[in-house]
Amino acid sequence: FYVTLGPGDHSASYLWAHCCNQLEAQGAPSAAMMSRMGFPEDPVQLQRTVTQVRKSRDEEPTLVVFDDYHVVDNPAVDSVLEHLVREDIPGLHFLLLSRTRPNLPLEELRVKGLAAAFTRELLVFSGEDAASFFALHGITDEKALEQAFSFSEGWAAALWLSLQSFLMGGTVSPVHDVEQLLSA
Repeated sequence: FYVTLGPGDHSASYLWAHCCNQLEAQGAPSAAMMSRMGFPEDPVQLQRTVTQVRKSRDEEPTLVVFDDYHVVDNPAVDSVLEHLVREDIPGLHFLLLSRTRPNLPLEELRVKGLAAAFTRELLVFSGEDAASFFALHGITDEKALEQAFSFSEGWAAALWLSLQSFLMGGTVSPVHDVEQLLSA
């Protein structure tokens, strides 16, 4: 499941509703129920949330990606996420994509085997990676590859969008607004 976080209200209740709505739209089990339950404001509500998440789990591993987690500047939200991670619910994983280090005790969670941190270098394409990626799609145009790599700065999603732009129109467009490019 993929949840995008963006500018706007970052109150715990808003973020909870926003995440639940996106998860529900993607078919996440119990997202509607958790939305009705509301943001867990106290330990009893938090335990009910954990119980609901455990009950909704199936045999398939589940990854919930929170994109732009750096916009979350709310200790209550961080606390709930930390609690869910500490519960170590089998098959449930979270990936936080963030421009800054999240306000979570990552070192402690890493030592306990509950978290891992990846640097930008692990997540971006090198020039050679980009060339291989384009070659997989039959594109050997060096100028297009250089432009795409320059525009994307190695960011995988932007590189893919550049590839799509080249495949559809024969040119590479700068990636300024990913959502606009996705809708094009």
